[in-house]
Amino acid sequence: MDLALMIFDFDKNVLEYAGAHNPLYIIHKEQLIEIKPDRMPVGIYLDEEINFTSNIFHFQKGDMFYAFSDGFVDQFGGCNSKKFMTKKFKELIKEIHNFPVNTQHEILDKTLTDWKGDNEQTDDITILGIKIS
Repeated sequence: MDLALMIFDFDKNVLEYAGAHNPLYIIHKEQLIEIKPDRMPVGIYLDEEINFTSNIFHFQKGDMFYAFSDGFVDQFGGCNSKKFMTKKFKELIKEIHNFPVNTQHEILDKTLTDWKGDNEQTDDITILGIKIS
């Protein structure tokens, strides 16, 4: 199982993040920061004591956080029925991060629908966006 776990401490403006295959994208001062996940799923090493990396990020007002499954980037579509891919997803996030979250949702939904075209949805798609205000 893949997972992105975030704990926010709003008193200290600190985020703690751990990921199992799923990265976290942060838009901070107009820059996209990627916090890499550990390359292991949840629950595979039951007999071993292998811990996930705890990543700390000091956030501020205006920062935007994105946690997501791999369904959007792995969706087939476009002219040649290829995957959407991570690079294109990062570019999309950078383009829309300043919009209200409801508008971001609409843009992501329309982008996916247009990209997918007549192709079936290949996987679950979850995107969680959190704006610090």
